[in-house]
Amino acid sequence: FFIVLGRSLASPIAPNQNEAAYVAYMADYQALLEGWEEEKELEEKFSREILGDISNEDHVEIATKKRADLVTGIKETFGGVNPVRQILHPIQIDLGKILVYTRICKHIVLWRENFYSFWITTIAFCLSMLSAWIPWAWLLRWIFRFLLIGGSGPWNKIWDYLY
Repeated sequence: FFIVLGRSLASPIAPNQNEAAYVAYMADYQALLEGWEEEKELEEKFSREILGDISNEDHVEIATKKRADLVTGIKETFGGVNPVRQILHPIQIDLGKILVYTRICKHIVLWRENFYSFWITTIAFCLSMLSAWIPWAWLLRWIFRFLLIGGSGPWNKIWDYLY
């Protein structure tokens, strides 16, 4: 633009010009980091509680502590062993792993993980640009030809004759 207009479009920045905006941004960023740390602590706390619940044979839920007769009846019936623990324990572990991956994906999609979001977006954009120069019609024609010949070639006549 300098050549066309004879001047630059950018205006000079004075020292500490946007200091208030920067301070507000950093305060929001610190609050976000603290929120992530609190979320991580809660996840670890709940993970410890779940593992404690699963591994503790004599564990009684808070809701059932109020009804002692119900708890003693269940313990007498099942001998103190939780009958659904063997079924639900592997499912809880798998759900925990799935939850970790969904949280990672959520943070990437919402741009909370800026580094990964940037590189995924950049790579996707570059691949989309590269795919514009691939001769798709020719490529698909030959792929389908090979699939058709491979699926219904002359050996199928031999296969029909033998079986």
